[in-house]
Amino acid sequence: MFNHIESVNMIDKILTRESVHDLFMSCIRNEGKIVDMLMNKVYMDTSTNVEEIKTLVNELTEDFFPNGGGGASFMTMCTDRDGDLWTGEQRIMDELMTMAVDAKLMSFLFPKNTWSMLPGGMPYVVATFDRV
Repeated sequence: MFNHIESVNMIDKILTRESVHDLFMSCIRNEGKIVDMLMNKVYMDTSTNVEEIKTLVNELTEDFFPNGGGGASFMTMCTDRDGDLWTGEQRIMDELMTMAVDAKLMSFLFPKNTWSMLPGGMPYVVATFDRV
């Protein structure tokens, strides 16, 4: 019964594994600008999807925003603004972060050469806009 209640509540969610992955796939290209992900490099163009990406980023916890916590670990990106787990897959979180950084909607708080010193060896990111 709990799973049913949880799935009913997820129907109205904007930030979902599917919404992120579908948008990510629409940004992938066969050539063009190479974008670094945590694990891979991809050809990507986010220029026509900035508003959609911003809508998804806006659903993250307040910790990720300048007017909230001022930035947070990539490892906590799996929780949405309501405190719900929206994904359990780092690959999907990486897709959201990669699109947001490429679209200049998020930035890294520390240079890549320092990530190994951070908890879990993961980057800390902050949105470049205040949460609405």
